[in-house]
Amino acid sequence: MKAIYTLFIILIPFVGFSQDCPNFPELTDSIFSFYPDTIENIDSAYVGQYFEDFIYFESPSVIGDMFGFPYVLNGFLDIAPYEVDSFNLILLNGLPDSFDYIISNNNGFFEANEQGCIKIFGVANENDIGIYNLNIQIDLKATLPIIGQLSVCNNDDICDFLGYKLTISYAAGCTDTNACNFDENATIDDGSCNYPSNSELFIESCDFIEWNGMILNETGLYTYVTTNSNGCDSTVLLDFTLFNSNFSIENISSCESFVFNDIEYTESGMYTFEGTNSNGCDSTVIIDLTIFESISENIIYGIPEPDPFSVSLYSASNNENNLIWSVEGGNIIEN
Repeated sequence: MKAIYTLFIILIPFVGFSQDCPNFPELTDSIFSFYPDTIENIDSAYVGQYFEDFIYFESPSVIGDMFGFPYVLNGFLDIAPYEVDSFNLILLNGLPDSFDYIISNNNGFFEANEQGCIKIFGVANENDIGIYNLNIQIDLKATLPIIGQLSVCNNDDICDFLGYKLTISYAAGCTDTNACNFDENATIDDGSCNYPSNSELFIESCDFIEWNGMILNETGLYTYVTTNSNGCDSTVLLDFTLFNSNFSIENISSCESFVFNDIEYTESGMYTFEGTNSNGCDSTVIIDLTIFESISENIIYGIPEPDPFSVSLYSASNNENNLIWSVEGGNIIEN
C-alpha cells in the first residue's frame, strides 16, 4: 500500500471543536494528504502540561490517491482510477491512557475530497514518559464494475496508517523564578538559568569624560543599565571623581633677584611654570615679577650742610633717578 503526502506543520491553539476543524490549512490539490506529515510529525508532549495538537487530512477522491497508481486487485484489475464512495476513519490506536482523541465527524465517515481532522489532547504524567507509535485505522470503500461496492482494505476492512509518533518527556528549562529566562512550563531544570548582573566601576579623571553616551563633568555616582550576553539586565554603577587642574597668577616684587623652583630670576617679566598637582593633574602658575635695583651708596649733600646729629623734618620728591629732599633753609640731594 502507498500513500502520497504533502508536507505541512500546523500549530493551532484550540478554542473550540465541532465538525469543522479549526484553521484547516489551504490545500493546493485533491491528493489524499495528512498534515503535518509523518516526518515532521506532531508536537512533543511534556509532563504536567496540557497537550493539544491536530492531524489534518483530506479524504481521497480516487483509490489511487491513497494506494498509488496503478493499484491492481487480484492480479488483473487496476482499480486505482475508480472513485471513492466513502472514507471511514475508524479509530486511533497507541495513545497513553492519559490522552484521548476526537474525530471531527462524530461517526468518522467522510465522502471523497472531504476535509477532516483528529484532535489529540491530554495531560501527561511521569508514568507516560516515552515514545508512542500511533496507528490510524481507515476503511476505504469504492464501487467497482461487476464486483459492486467493496472495501479496498484487505485485512478485515481495515487499512493501518502508520508513522505518527507521540513523544512524552519532561519539559527541560530554567525553573528558577529569579532568573531572567525562567520558563513557567519547565518541569525539570537543565542548568540554563541566566541572571541579571551588577558591577561597580571607579574612575578618576582630571577632565570630563564620555561614558556610555553621557558627558560626566561632576563628581558623583552614575548608573547605566543595558543587556548582557545572556539577554538579562546588566547594571553598572560608576563612582566618578573629577580632579580639577590648577591655574594661578601671582604678582611678585623683589630686590635684585627672585628664586622660584630652584631658578633665580634677575629681570622683571612674566614667567610660566607648568607641572602636576597632588592629584596628578595639570598645575599652571604665572608669575608677574618686578625686580628693583638696590641703592649701593648714599651721598647726602646740599645747602646748608646737614647736621647728622640734628633732627629735622624732611620731605622728598622724585626727580628722575634722584630723590630731592627739602629741609628748612635749603635742599638736600640723595643719590
